[in-house]
Amino acid sequence: MKRRNKGITLIALIITIIILLILAGISISNLTGNELFERTKQSKKETIKSDSKERIQLEIFASYGDDGALKLENLKENINKNIPEAIVTGEEFPITVTLNGYSFTIDSDGKVEITGPRPIVDKNSIIIEPKDGSTIPEEGLDDGTELKITFLVTMEGGSITNVTPGIVENGKITYITNGTEKEVIFEITGEIDGEIYPPTRFSVSLKDYYKKTEFTAKDIKEQASTFYGEEVTGYTCESAGVAKWRIYYADDINIYLIADTFIKGSYAPNSPSGNSFGYTGDTVDFKNVYNDKIYEKGSEWILTQTNGKDNSLAKKWLNEYLTKNPNNTNNNIKAVAYLMDTNIWSKYANNNLAEYAIGSPTIELFCASYKDTHPNKYIEHKVEKDANGYKIKWSDKKDSNYTTNLSGLNREEFNNIYIKIFTGYDAWIASPSDTSSNSIMQLYSDTIYSRDYKVWSNPGWGALRPVVCLNSNVKIKKNTTTGVYEVSIN
Repeated sequence: MKRRNKGITLIALIITIIILLILAGISISNLTGNELFERTKQSKKETIKSDSKERIQLEIFASYGDDGALKLENLKENINKNIPEAIVTGEEFPITVTLNGYSFTIDSDGKVEITGPRPIVDKNSIIIEPKDGSTIPEEGLDDGTELKITFLVTMEGGSITNVTPGIVENGKITYITNGTEKEVIFEITGEIDGEIYPPTRFSVSLKDYYKKTEFTAKDIKEQASTFYGEEVTGYTCESAGVAKWRIYYADDINIYLIADTFIKGSYAPNSPSGNSFGYTGDTVDFKNVYNDKIYEKGSEWILTQTNGKDNSLAKKWLNEYLTKNPNNTNNNIKAVAYLMDTNIWSKYANNNLAEYAIGSPTIELFCASYKDTHPNKYIEHKVEKDANGYKIKWSDKKDSNYTTNLSGLNREEFNNIYIKIFTGYDAWIASPSDTSSNSIMQLYSDTIYSRDYKVWSNPGWGALRPVVCLNSNVKIKKNTTTGVYEVSIN
């Protein structure tokens, strides 16, 4: 009896081992088949979520301004550049960033919070083509052409349940445009285990697929021969005397318009002291206006301010002369000061569309425009220190000298903006001439030349063609029905 109580039988030991093995097998089976798989899956999700959040935070750190504040535009730009697969939505803080199926909100303090899973758009799968299956021509499609948009979208662990607009089938989105849309914003909803999550909003731009109808200043300059001289509608101003405007010049920022024809001397503004632009009988005379006391400092007045306002917002178009002769007080620069006085010419500057207006183009503005449209016949201007004004020459004539009387302008090309001359009319150029201290530059026939401030002209006409500098946000839009260009505010 004592010997039996001190141990266990071999059969009991074997049975115990078998039971333990069975229990261990069940535990391992459960862990491997379910819990282990789920834990691995969840760990992968958490890693993706953590990595996504970390990538977004890195872009936040790089998006603060010098004032220590988080800059929304910087943040959007950095995310789009460095995390191109991310989708950013929102025009102000907090914004939403969707990355790898997870959405995060970012507030103005840079705080990042996850908002739940989102459908993921495969940007590489986007196909945009005409509805009829044809190819898109290089110059673009006509307005009204319907496009078919398709792309793939997934939701990890779930499925796509709805898209607006369009239809979804097996994760493929299909939408047919109406032919006028230049952007389509999709709202895509998905679910996981029956739970509906907030939608992903995804935009597709279509503007580059259609023929361009809206043009910036830079677009116009790059195609100067197409645009310069074209009539533009939709520009109106307070002053009478101009019924039509044409494109005169453009740089990377502004578009310049010129009056289609001359304004009557009676429409020219009075000087600040109330003196009127002189026109009596057959004579046009600047004497009344340039003798205004306000212009007595000539070049210096153009360069400075009065009562906190620039005397001329257009002074950059006399830069060569003003730089070398900042203190000139000749009669001709006083007369030019009148033409460059953007305060008195403001009635030609539409408050909503233009930065300023001047009485006539300067020689520098004329040359800049003419060079763009005549690349093989550049015109050049020159100013010496203590000179009365400008000299000019053609640069394509090897041995040509600078002169104050230049013949050979092309009357046939762009006649509507450069040399619109009628019998007896001279077109003033708002720049002093080097001929004499009383001479202003002028256009006549095919010639740029000099005339004293008192010149022959038809009764009541001053041969002035105002120029306006449009605001930087103003574009030119082509009416696809009429073919006419119109001013358009961005």
